Formats: sequence, C-alpha cells, structure tokens
Amino acid sequence: MKKWLGLIGCVLLVGIVSMTVWKYRGGAESPEELLEDAKLTICFIGAEPTDMDMVLEKLNELTRRELNCTVEIEWIGWGEFASRYPILLSTDEKIDLIYAANWLDFYENAERGAFAPLDELVAKYAPESNEMLTLAERNQVTVNGHLYALPANYTNYNLLGVIARGDLMDKYHIPPIESFEDYLSFCDVIAGEEGMDPTGMCSMNMDFFTLYVMSEGYYPVTGSSRSPYWVQLNDEQFRVYFQSECPGIEQYLSQAKDWYQKGYWSDHVLASKDETMLDSGLAASRIHNYDAYLGEYGLNLDKDLRYYNLTSPVVRQTALQDAMAIPALSANKERAMMLLEKLRNDEAYYMLLTYGIEGYHYTTNGRQIKFLNKDYGNEPGTWGFRDKRYKCWDSILPEDALDMSAQFEVQSVDTPLVNFSLDLGPIQTEYAAIREVMENYYDPLKLGYIDYESGVEELNRQLEAAGNETVKLEIQRQIVEFMKQQNS
Repeated sequence: MKKWLGLIGCVLLVGIVSMTVWKYRGGAESPEELLEDAKLTICFIGAEPTDMDMVLEKLNELTRRELNCTVEIEWIGWGEFASRYPILLSTDEKIDLIYAANWLDFYENAERGAFAPLDELVAKYAPESNEMLTLAERNQVTVNGHLYALPANYTNYNLLGVIARGDLMDKYHIPPIESFEDYLSFCDVIAGEEGMDPTGMCSMNMDFFTLYVMSEGYYPVTGSSRSPYWVQLNDEQFRVYFQSECPGIEQYLSQAKDWYQKGYWSDHVLASKDETMLDSGLAASRIHNYDAYLGEYGLNLDKDLRYYNLTSPVVRQTALQDAMAIPALSANKERAMMLLEKLRNDEAYYMLLTYGIEGYHYTTNGRQIKFLNKDYGNEPGTWGFRDKRYKCWDSILPEDALDMSAQFEVQSVDTPLVNFSLDLGPIQTEYAAIREVMENYYDPLKLGYIDYESGVEELNRQLEAAGNETVKLEIQRQIVEFMKQQNS
C-alpha cells in the first residue's frame, strides 16, 4: 500500500511541477521544447498610455498561460530617440524586443552588431511570420547575409505633408494647402497670431526642409528622411547628392533666414524636444505623415485638423518603415521571437496591446473602432507589428480622411530604391563624420540661423574634409550595382 501511495505522490508532484513548465505550441514532448519561466521587456515608441498597467495585466494573463513569461514595456518618448535609442541598444539594460526602422538608423545599427540575427529564430519559433515574408521584404531587412528584423505586415507610403488646424484656416480664410508655396502662405498668415508657432518644429522634427525636397521629387537613399544623401526619382541614373547639393535646393537655403525671421519657427528648434506643440495649442500645424494625422485627429477634435500631402510622387514605402528587432544583448531571444509571433499573428494579442480592453477602452464594428475613453489607444506604439488584417479605423474620422488611404494607393508608384540597402562598411568613418557636419553646420543653415553665403561656404569646406565625395562615389557605386542586379 505504501508503495502505491508513494507512486501516486510522485505522479502528483510531477503534475504540480509541470504546471510551472509550459510547452511551446503544446506539441513536442522533448525537453528542449519545455519553457522555463521568463521575464521579457519590449521597447515601444511614443508616450505611455494612462491605462498601460491595466492592459499589461491582461496581456500577462495570456503570456503566462501560453508562453510562460511575463512582459514589461519600456517607452522611448518622441523627444528621446536621438539620445535613448542608441543607449538601449548598447548597454546591458536587457531589452528583448525593440521597435526598428530605417529612419532610426536600422542599417547602421545592424552593421555594428546591435541586433541579433534572426534567421534560425524566425524559422523555428515564428513559422507563420516566416511564411508571410516576401523575398523583397527579406532583402530589405537583410544585412551582410543575415535577417535582422521582422517588418510590419502593412503597406506604407512615403507621405509627408501638413497637419493643419482647420479652425485657424477658417478664421483667416486660408485656402487648402496644395503646394509648398501654399504652406508658405499659411505660415505667413499664422505668424501674425500672437503666441502661435506656424510649423511646430523641434529637434526631433525639422521637416520643413524635408517637406520641400520631397515635394520636388527627391527621395532619400536610405528611405529615411534623416538620410544625408538623396536622389531625384525621375533621374534614371539616380545621381547621388548631399542634401545641400540637390539641384534647386539653393533657392530654399537662401530664403531660410527670411522665413525664420518672419517667425515660421522659433529660435530654439535645435534644443527643443517638444513634439506636442500642436496638441497643446502652441502650434498651428505639424509636418508629418498620414498615420500621424490619423492619430492626432481624435486628440484635437476642437481644432478640426486637416491633412495635406505634399509628397510627389507617392512611393510605396520600404518594409523597414516599421519593424521589430531583437537586441543582440537580449538573454531571451527564443522567447522574444515566440512573443513576436503572437503579437503579429494572434488577434487577441494584437488588439489588446494596440487598442486596449474591449468593452472598456473600445468597441468594434468590423474594422471600425469606437473608443470609449482616451486612456489607451496605443498607435503608434505598436506600429512595429502593425498588420493590415487587424488594423482598425477610428469611427470619428471624417469620410475624406478614410478616402485618402484609397487615393494614396491609386496615386502611388513603385521604385526599386525601396529595396536598396546601403552597406556602410566601406565608408563607415566618413559617413559618421558627415552626420556630425550635418548636425553642426547644415542644420543651423537650413533653419536660417546663419547667413546663407558664409554658411554654405563653411558647410562645403566641412563636407570636403569629412569625405563627402568619397561617400557619394561609394553610394553611387552601390546603387549602380544594385540596379544591375534588379535588371538581370
């Protein structure tokens, strides 16, 4: 009898222990498939929602049950990208999943080993995501032969335009903004409104210049508006220019000081990290993309926000506009990939982290969503795994805002350059020096803080010393080689 009782006790003990060790996908019995308890940290962009703790509690009910892990979330605020993002990738803070994008120097970070290679991890722990990846997407997130990110399953466009306060446009009888010149007229009028910044620019968003070059048909060679080097899309040779060398740009630079003196932007743009001036009523507009407009609209119903795209042509954007990566220093790479597979492909995970708790934060009718309060709603935080299957449209958006999405698809064109991946290896030193020249000599010039004649002369001297010609020649060589491969 004692023998049988002892055997039953052992069985019960094994059962209790097994409650704390979970099997991934519930299939395999082998020891390597058993999951020990883990704690993961995800890094999202944007401001932390008020009800994040409430949502995280619900999320951890799912992750404990299905992945035997708990999740914490760290946030990089809009004014912190330049300083905090590199630090999170280079210290032992142990981030396990992090937002990645071309505009956040994805290729440079991958080159220096900041991200973990994902080839084997995706194949083993994210089979559904692996199956969905197209060849073009794989190419875009591959650096030196390795996959370093999973791009969002969502089509983006290289849209840059003006999010303008419609109430002020009506007040001053300002017509629709259909060109860069129209925006100048808008700024002229708003500059007369005391205490109102026409453009709302800060150090994290100095896109007045970018708006101009994109309206003139220029495209950044890295796909990011922060790229020092651009090409003209209608130029079959894709000749490479540093920003200030683009044909026609001297017209902009020579007028920048006049626009600054008129009050189009403040004298502390380079020091300010405040991207919320439109929301707080201190700015009449914000230069950004269509997605930003969709997010801003519901937060500013009293301002009657209107969006005017000034980019021409509209290009279907690189997959690296939004993506997720695993930092090289993560101690939980396998579990992080399992979690990312859930975030990307399990609607319960996606809806919870993106929109909150159904019935409390929102209700849905198909893919139209009605927010019941403003305490959650986490776009753009979850843009890194945004998915066209689950994307919802705010029910308060005006009809013309939704029509824009269809219009962009009709207007959009394809360019092979969205698949171009710049290899910085041969020019790493020079490229880093060029970025310093941009910060110290070019940014003050394009903001009109210094005189054009003396400023551009000094800029050119610094560019030459930094190796501008060497960088341009190497980028040009890579583009030529890339185009040969595309056409073969």
